[in-house]
Amino acid sequence: MNLEHKHLQEQRQTIKMTQELSQAIAVLQYTKEELTAYLEDKALENPFLDIVVDQKSVLDKNRFKETYKEQYKNTSDDYDVIGQLPEKTKNLAQFLHEQVMLSMREMKLRDIVQFLVDNLDENGYLKFTYQELSDSIDATEVEFEMG
Repeated sequence: MNLEHKHLQEQRQTIKMTQELSQAIAVLQYTKEELTAYLEDKALENPFLDIVVDQKSVLDKNRFKETYKEQYKNTSDDYDVIGQLPEKTKNLAQFLHEQVMLSMREMKLRDIVQFLVDNLDENGYLKFTYQELSDSIDATEVEFEMG
């Protein structure tokens, strides 16, 4: 007669979509206006719910405008925000030259890429044909294609 005693323990974890969880997900997706309307509807359905609005949290637009005008009273109404932007802008060729210098080490390929950048027009297209460019630079066809 063979008597054995075995003790097994198993643990499982599952997620079940309960009514409360689905309601919480729906409420979290509401905007402020939708949430206010939802709460007002629930207050109408349930007489025991009482909605209290904190007046400090409500944005008073007139008060905000007055505060804003006081802070910036030295500025005129036709204040030019764009005029504050720096006028120093880079064109495409300058930007590409900077990127080539930062990302490529000094070698023949970098020279080819810089040559190609120098031959771009203002719209970013090459001014010359592929054949004309490959003839005018001292590089093999493979090196030129890599550039």
